Amino acid sequence: MDNIDEKGFSDAQKFLECVRSRLVTNEYQIVKRGKNDEFLEKYKIKDNKVKEMLLALSGTDCISIEPNDNPNYPEATVYKFVKKYELDFFGVDSLIDVYIKLYILEKQTCDLVMVISIHEENTD
Repeated sequence: MDNIDEKGFSDAQKFLECVRSRLVTNEYQIVKRGKNDEFLEKYKIKDNKVKEMLLALSGTDCISIEPNDNPNYPEATVYKFVKKYELDFFGVDSLIDVYIKLYILEKQTCDLVMVISIHEENTD
């Protein structure tokens, strides 16, 4: 728990429990952004691998919890994580620090996990 306090860790754990329950039913969406698309293409990551990566997150991977800066969803809380994953890059397995930013979009019919960012850490 280097980056968040004990309450933040507990909040992140509860958030990830909610995320996992939505991933089981494929209720998640990766936001189309250049950095996300480039990362997924570079490492040939498909939806099932993204889901595996999200399921592997834990509260200890959480680096920040903040209000959503998207004016359309100001009530949502954004959780930021950094975790090392073994990814294949042209046949060579490499340990890569991956930055993942998530929130849960609450809708009338269902809640959706929104993956705002998924890319190598420190790629701004």
